[in-house]
Amino acid sequence: MQWLLLKMGRQAGEKVWAPKNDQQRITAEYKFDDFAETFTAGLDTQAKYVENIDVVWKEEFRIDAAFEIENSTSIYSGLLRFADLTMVAPNTVYPMFIVAPGERRNRVREQLARPSFRYLGIHEKVRYLSYEKLNEIEKFFDEAKSGLSVEVFVGKSESLPA
Repeated sequence: MQWLLLKMGRQAGEKVWAPKNDQQRITAEYKFDDFAETFTAGLDTQAKYVENIDVVWKEEFRIDAAFEIENSTSIYSGLLRFADLTMVAPNTVYPMFIVAPGERRNRVREQLARPSFRYLGIHEKVRYLSYEKLNEIEKFFDEAKSGLSVEVFVGKSESLPA
């Protein structure tokens, strides 16, 4: 899923970021090395708290979308990275997505209901995108030369009120 989000980000005309440890694996496996040079290039944020977000789409001085992929790992850890991002970049106006299999949807909702995430308003900023919906987007835009954007992901994802 990480590779798919990176590939689709480039297809949408975005610069893409993945954690440094993942970049080496992705380059070896997919022959892809078109990553943004640094997470914080042009951004006024403390990178050490947020540079391990699974995938970030960005354009020069702004983040356009952030994705945490939660297949089998703790959903809490991804939400915590989003909480840190919200704290170091409080004017967060871009979507943040938890990408997970459909059967984990209720678990995402449960974690968003945690008091700390509610206090920070994370439950209002984070959207849930199922693997199934991500695959629909990929299939539809597979050969398209234009039209793929963050708005498409927002439209296919859902808010999970706690």
